[in-house]
Amino acid sequence: MSNQQSNTLDLLVNAKVVVYTGHYSYCVIISEICQTNIKAIEFGTGQARTFNLADVDYIEYILP
Repeated sequence: MSNQQSNTLDLLVNAKVVVYTGHYSYCVIISEICQTNIKAIEFGTGQARTFNLADVDYIEYILP
């Protein structure tokens, strides 16, 4: 992951977003950005989710 990409993703920590991976989308709050993963908490279920950055197609920011 490039430094610029890392800085952009760091802005999404504690933000409500929709993560699109393949045929699925997850409404989550991002809790941590790692080198290869995104750790988040899913709305509704409260489950902790870990997304591999290589599998994430798109991240959509949801306005508060």
